[in-house]
Amino acid sequence: MSSNESSPVAPSKRPLMRQHIVYAFGNLGQSGFYNALSTYFVVYVTSSLFANVDETVASRLIGVITGLIVVIRIAEIFIDPLLGNLIDNTTTRMGRFRPWQLIGGTVSAILLFMVYTGLFGLVNVNQTWFIVLFVIVFIVLDVFYSLRDISYWGMIPAISEDSHERSVYTALGSFTGSIGYNGITVVVIPIVTYFSYVFTGSHTESQSGWTAFGVIVALLGILTALTVAFGTKENESALRSKAQENGNPLQAFGALAHNDQLLWVALSYLLYAIANVATTGVLLYLFKFVLGQPAAFSIAGVIPIITGLVAAPLYPILNRYIPRRYLYLAGMVFMIAGYVMFIIGAQSLTLVIVALVLFYIPATFIQMTAILSLTDSIEYGQLKTGRRNEAVT
Repeated sequence: MSSNESSPVAPSKRPLMRQHIVYAFGNLGQSGFYNALSTYFVVYVTSSLFANVDETVASRLIGVITGLIVVIRIAEIFIDPLLGNLIDNTTTRMGRFRPWQLIGGTVSAILLFMVYTGLFGLVNVNQTWFIVLFVIVFIVLDVFYSLRDISYWGMIPAISEDSHERSVYTALGSFTGSIGYNGITVVVIPIVTYFSYVFTGSHTESQSGWTAFGVIVALLGILTALTVAFGTKENESALRSKAQENGNPLQAFGALAHNDQLLWVALSYLLYAIANVATTGVLLYLFKFVLGQPAAFSIAGVIPIITGLVAAPLYPILNRYIPRRYLYLAGMVFMIAGYVMFIIGAQSLTLVIVALVLFYIPATFIQMTAILSLTDSIEYGQLKTGRRNEAVT
């Protein structure tokens, strides 16, 4: 075939590749943001936020904040579907999902910066006002981050009808998400200690170091959210256009209750996610207090980055030949082996590294299998109930 005959094909591929890159870039900042919000914010609260507050008062305030975080995580089980219903009923010229990338990404980034400043030092001025305002700010922050997160994964069926193409978007999003989430683990201590030294002359963690960390994460969060908001395009397919109105939250929940495939996958992923977050949330303490090697903690970020770099591109290829259920089950077997290694070798750095490898190798496969199964259940639910409920799903 001559170059003149083949040239019309190239323009159609370039926009698709560009959208792949843009979409994937969004989860780089989003996952890094989530790690800073869910894991390292607790470390900041317990180590530096109340450094200048009376120890008894500080202990009380730490209890209030960590308790608040637990309550919010439980409340999200009920709040997130309501936010999904809000997104599903959004109608704008930008589409259904992209406006919430813009709004959710920008607002949550600004609020994250605020909490990493101790509300601009209010914590050292008036603890009562601080805790009242903190509760409000953190709840609003969590809501707007959820709007960004739900709209990001919810838009996959809106930008492609093809199951394989969806697996490509999911693989790319998981790939960059692994880099963003675990990259934060790699850089958090160097960033905090470096900026602490710049502003205080000490290499120990300080408020100024954590504030600088919050600024960096917030800027990355805004940049990547804007990239998705203005760099992707939602498609109105024939199947999407035939769906009934998504209706109010009760109608959405009613439709989901009849989607048995969705419910079984959601239950399985819920159990996995609880174990995953509980494990990763205490890794810093494992390195700090059990191994006595906090400087080696960056290993816990390097390993998942490497495994993610390998696993994410492999997933669409393997999934062509291996059913998703077997990829999911194989991942669970690896993770069980990882937990066994954590149990028997928690005081050995070598065995902990082996456990981390076994723990993180399947993480990408498990996450992608769950997301793709949830995404594909949207059409199943529409055929069964007439409602599509993309964001709620």
